[in-house]
Amino acid sequence: MTGRHGVTEQERDRDQEFVVDLECLVDLSAAGRADRLEHTVDYMDLINDVRQVVGTESYNLLEALGERLAQVALARPFVDRVIIGLSKAELASGELASVGIRIERGTVVAGLQDEELSVR
Repeated sequence: MTGRHGVTEQERDRDQEFVVDLECLVDLSAAGRADRLEHTVDYMDLINDVRQVVGTESYNLLEALGERLAQVALARPFVDRVIIGLSKAELASGELASVGIRIERGTVVAGLQDEELSVR
């Protein structure tokens, strides 16, 4: 996804490529039984919302962009917890392939197996 995020003016003056890895932790039991979209997260809508934030809003820090993306995901029905990996490939130094962060936000739902929670 492209966006204009960074501390320096040069970073915010041009489009840069960002990689977003978004994992939503969801109780999938109702969706699995009913086989109906309204019982789970519509990931196409979520992807569009993430693309909108990355492409139209501007933050100095990846941490701030990550927090905003966590808010977007957690606002969805059924999403109890979100894990976001966010990286930026273009670096002025050229010494590293990318730099990034990983944040986790939300609540853990007791009594569910990991495989019931993880959706990617």
